[in-house]
Amino acid sequence: MILDLPSARRALAGLALGASFIALAACASTEPEREISSDVPVGQVEDAGYEDNPAIEVSELGYPATLGEAGEFAVFEPKADGRAVAIDYGIIDDALDLIVLNTGPSLRTAAPSRTPQAGTRLVSGHKSKVRLEGNKVFFSQFDRPTTQSFREYADSLIAIGNQIDITSLPRNDQLAYWFNLHNILVIATIAEQYPESRPRTIKIAGQPFHDAKMATIQGVDLSLSDIRRNIVYRYWSDPRVMYGFFHGDLASPNIRDRAWRGDNLDRGLNSNAREFVNSLRGVSEGRQNTLISPLFYEAQPGLFPDWPSDLRQHLRQFAKEDVELILLKNKPVGPRQYEDRTADLVGGAPKSQLSPVDTADPARNYSTSPEFAEMAREMQQKFETLRKEGQLSTRVIIIDQPTEDRDPDAPIE
Repeated sequence: MILDLPSARRALAGLALGASFIALAACASTEPEREISSDVPVGQVEDAGYEDNPAIEVSELGYPATLGEAGEFAVFEPKADGRAVAIDYGIIDDALDLIVLNTGPSLRTAAPSRTPQAGTRLVSGHKSKVRLEGNKVFFSQFDRPTTQSFREYADSLIAIGNQIDITSLPRNDQLAYWFNLHNILVIATIAEQYPESRPRTIKIAGQPFHDAKMATIQGVDLSLSDIRRNIVYRYWSDPRVMYGFFHGDLASPNIRDRAWRGDNLDRGLNSNAREFVNSLRGVSEGRQNTLISPLFYEAQPGLFPDWPSDLRQHLRQFAKEDVELILLKNKPVGPRQYEDRTADLVGGAPKSQLSPVDTADPARNYSTSPEFAEMAREMQQKFETLRKEGQLSTRVIIIDQPTEDRDPDAPIE
């Protein structure tokens, strides 16, 4: 049995990104299901504006210390049988392929300070030191039909969750469904609220973005945090599952340019984990602490119960040389500043308008907003550096070191 999402808006008419997007996409072209790898050492960041918090507790960051009772979420506990039902995510593949910019691995170098535009002291667009890390969504180029399309995709996924018993699917297929539902809800909501510089400040019916109830599945009202903490972090113990969730901001794990599926989870989660752990937003060195993403604290009750030993073991599994050196110093862990600006190319600035300048060949000459143009320039410089270091190419062949006792076809627990 195959369940299809409606494909009426498969073309995503109106999402014309112009020459800047075409140039960027060419620079970032990699095979979507393969991982980027390099043995080239990279330098450490000495001062990226981070803060040390030597004695902070999980609860002080606003996250619960334990998962508590399952309550109404017990209905989502995975069953053991596994029905032969396939969900066709082809339409989401098409959509994500159009709107996601693959930025490649982190250079582990703080992005330079931005200079104000001529005639003003204001700096618009992205100013974060980690703005060149993590995949980006072209929110600023969405038109109304595109935004409506993502709301339709979200509604279709909700309908599927009520049409079948998700918990009776194979475990990996269940996990892929929760990832896709969560991430499409994030994209649809940000697109509807755009321009929005900080997604976490969005309020829906008076509730914060991640706590507002956005979907009703099997009679249970679900928020984004419910999907993460009360379902996935409760019923899956593999720490890699945290990297399947896109939060819509710079601090987030990567949004991939393909939908999640049961058969691409192992490779995709490994790729996202390596990118995040070896990025500045994942792990960096402070004066007193090993600074880590606050998202590890959110996942702590379910995925890292023996804190911080479980976390350190997980980080070492994916750390490259420079991050491994930080971990070997065994400093206390502490949260780094949360980078909450929108994960797009203009920092949630008002929509930039693309208009052809050369009417004889409009595909070659487009005007863009200053924020978009500046970010495009910085991205192109990053891709050139990655190429010189051998970390990015149009074709990447990877031979992975096998993980102990890990069967890539086994369900993710």
